[in-house]
Amino acid sequence: MNNKHFLDSIILQFAALRKEVEKEFYYLEEDELKRHEGEAWSIGECIEHLNLVNERYVTNIKKALDNPSQRKKEGYRATWIGNLLIRSNKPKQGNKIPFPTKTSKDFIPQRDRRPQAIFLDFNSILGELEALAEQSKEVSLNTRVSTLIPILSIRLAEAFKVLIAHMERHILQAKRLK
Repeated sequence: MNNKHFLDSIILQFAALRKEVEKEFYYLEEDELKRHEGEAWSIGECIEHLNLVNERYVTNIKKALDNPSQRKKEGYRATWIGNLLIRSNKPKQGNKIPFPTKTSKDFIPQRDRRPQAIFLDFNSILGELEALAEQSKEVSLNTRVSTLIPILSIRLAEAFKVLIAHMERHILQAKRLK
């Protein structure tokens, strides 16, 4: 698959995730979006967590696009850390969530945010990610992007795949709360 087709596919996946969130959650009442079971996150908090993570990746991808590490060429070479991050986030067959992990305090959602603001942010950040995927057609997909752990970096192509897997994971988590 060439870079343009790969990135067009990423943009379509972002659009599909946006539609899924709209279909599943937009018409729920505020109390349904904020309902907790113990320490577990509410539906709104699952989406807010995505906002926090996606926003950090937006910043990291912008930095990478400002200073691409390689000349543009077709394809990319996967890294072991990129593959690990994708596999550890992507829901498995039967909607099983692999490798439950503890969330870093920087990415724990605030409990008091209004759902309307959370969904506005979600759409805005997804729009930024779609625009960054479009801009990425001009650089190598092997360009390095920092992960949430600053000393680790992955390929630009992997960063988009990690984001999609992470969104699928937490949208599934939120759907289980309905």
